Amino acid sequence: MTVLEAASQGLIHQYAYLWDKCANQYIPISPLESRFIDPWSGFWVINYSDVDLLIQKLPHRHNPDLFPIPTTMEKEFLPDHWYLMASPLVPQAGDFDATFGDELGSGLYNAKWQVYKWDYANANYFSYNGPGTGFPDIAPGRGFWLRHSNPDPVTLVVDGDGVAIPDDQMYHEVKLPASSNKKTYHMLGDPYWYLMKWGECMVRVPMTDNLPLPKAASTSLDDIEMWHLDLSLEAVGSEIRDTYNRAGVVVDYFDDTSVFNAMDMTPFGDYIRLTLNDPADSGREPLAYDYRPDGSGVYEWDVALTTTFSAIDVVFSIGNIIALPGGYTAKLRSAGSGEEYALTAATSIPLTLSANETKHYTLTIEGAPTAAEAAIAPDAFGIGGVSPNPFNPSTTIEYNLDTAGNVKISVYNLSGQLVDTVIDRHMSAGTHQAVWNARGQASGVYIVALMSNGRRDVEKVTLVK
Repeated sequence: MTVLEAASQGLIHQYAYLWDKCANQYIPISPLESRFIDPWSGFWVINYSDVDLLIQKLPHRHNPDLFPIPTTMEKEFLPDHWYLMASPLVPQAGDFDATFGDELGSGLYNAKWQVYKWDYANANYFSYNGPGTGFPDIAPGRGFWLRHSNPDPVTLVVDGDGVAIPDDQMYHEVKLPASSNKKTYHMLGDPYWYLMKWGECMVRVPMTDNLPLPKAASTSLDDIEMWHLDLSLEAVGSEIRDTYNRAGVVVDYFDDTSVFNAMDMTPFGDYIRLTLNDPADSGREPLAYDYRPDGSGVYEWDVALTTTFSAIDVVFSIGNIIALPGGYTAKLRSAGSGEEYALTAATSIPLTLSANETKHYTLTIEGAPTAAEAAIAPDAFGIGGVSPNPFNPSTTIEYNLDTAGNVKISVYNLSGQLVDTVIDRHMSAGTHQAVWNARGQASGVYIVALMSNGRRDVEKVTLVK
C-alpha cells in the first residue's frame, strides 16, 4: 500500500522528516509532494502501529544506463553542523572509523567527530565509540547523526557498491519494528545512490498484505480542498529558524483530516521552536502542521515559542495566507501582554526569547457562519453530542451556542466532584467542538456540563479502560 493509504489506517505517520543543518529545524515531507531526498540525507519515519512494518523502495531497474552504480561517491560537510545523513553506497568496510576516518581523523571519534544512532526500543541515542564496541555498521537505508569540528569543510568519500536486490524481488526493504507504545521512531535513509521521493515508497505489513482499505487515498494535493497560514520564527542575524509551520482547515476530505497533521519533532542541538497546540485539548502533542476539519467557522490555535538559548532576538512572522476563504479574518493575541495583531501576509513581530520562558499567542481565524451553523435554530443551545461514548482515553464534545459569550465545559464524577475543566473562554455563536482527554482518570460514568450566559446543559459519558 502507499504511505498515505497506510497513514489513513493509522499504521504509519504520513510525513517523513528531513533535517535542515543550517537552520537546525526539521522539514516535514508529505508523500503527495514531489520533493526529492538526497542519497546522503537521512530522515525520520514513525511507525504508529503495534506490528512491524516494512518500507519498500523500488530501484530504477528499468533503465540501468540512466542510473549506473558508482563505486565511489563523495560530499562536502561543513564543520560544527549536525547532519542527519545516510550512506549512498554499501561501504567496503562498514565500520565508521574505517569508512570516514581518513577524512575526519582516524581514531579521533568523540574528539574531532561524533556519530549517533537511534535506539528505537529504548527511545534514546547511543554514540559511536570505536570499532569493536558493538556499534552497528553503516547499512543501506539507515540514517545516523554526524558532526565534525575540523577547522575546514571535509569531503567525505565512501567506496563501495550499490545495495543488493535479491533476484526474487524487485525492491529493497527496510524494517520498521514496532514498540509497546505504538509510536516508534526510526532513522532511515535513501538506500540507493540517486535521488528518491518519499511518495515512491510503499508500506508492507508482513503476512497481511491484503488488509482492506476503508477508502482509496488521494494521489495529489490538488484533489484536496484546504487553506492555511504559514508561520515562521527566525533568529535575528543567524540562520537558525523554524519555518515549516502551518495552521489550516481541510474543507472537503473523505477521511480523518488529522492525517495531514505533522508532528513537531524536537530539534537536535540548540534551536528556536514554534509549535501549534489545541486550546481545547491540552494533552495533545504539539504539531508543526495543524489542520482542523471544516464546519465551526471559528478556529483557534495556541502558538508556543521556545528556545534553548539563554537569550535570542527573533522575528515571529506570518509568511503566507493560502486560499483563506472570503470574509474570513485572522488575528493574533499575546497571552502575556494581551496585545492583538490583525494578521496579513506580511505580519512580523520582533521579540526576545529565553530558555526559561515560553511565549504563547492565540491565533484565531473567524469567518461568516457555515452551512452547518446556519442550520442551527436561533434559540438552539446545548450539547449536540459526545462521540465516541463509551470512550478511551479521549472524546469529542459538540455543542451549540445561539449567542456569543463565555463558555465553560466542566466534567464531574457521580459524587459531584469537579475532575476537569475542558474549556473556559469566550466563544462565538455557532457549532463548536472540544476534546476531553481523560488520561489519569478512572473508568466510570462522568457528567459533562456546558455553561454559558446563565444556561446549563449536561450529558453522561462513560470512560472504559
